[in-house]
Amino acid sequence: MTTQHPQPTGAEYPQSVPGGMAAGTPQQGPYLEPGAYLPAAPPVPEKPKGGKVRLIVGIVIAVVLGGLGLFYALSQFDVHGAKVGDCLAQVSENEVKSVQCDSAEAQYTVISIVENQPETTDATDPCADVAAADASYWEGAPGGNGRVLCLQER
Repeated sequence: MTTQHPQPTGAEYPQSVPGGMAAGTPQQGPYLEPGAYLPAAPPVPEKPKGGKVRLIVGIVIAVVLGGLGLFYALSQFDVHGAKVGDCLAQVSENEVKSVQCDSAEAQYTVISIVENQPETTDATDPCADVAAADASYWEGAPGGNGRVLCLQER
């Protein structure tokens, strides 16, 4: 006698369908169930900004210091760039400034300029050899060479 085993029906055992899911199993869509939350994304690491900030700060400091240095240099020589024929006014014992020749302040006219001279004294004044010179004014950096303006009173 042979025993026969009953064949399972579709209700007892789900049938397999392509894609590996059993028949009758509801398919999941790409949507989350109501009330579900997405997991938090990992934080994006910030790029270090120290190098760029230091570079920008360094450039700003260099520009400011350069501007201050230029301002200081120009303010030290009120007659910087004076040429023969320009007029000057005496501000203090050792300081003069450029003025318009038709100004009431104009006291001296530049009649000669001697370049590349150390700071002058009465004994080393190159304007002593200029017949019409009544005074002289040395401009330059202390301890270095500058120029001597030979001046004639107006």
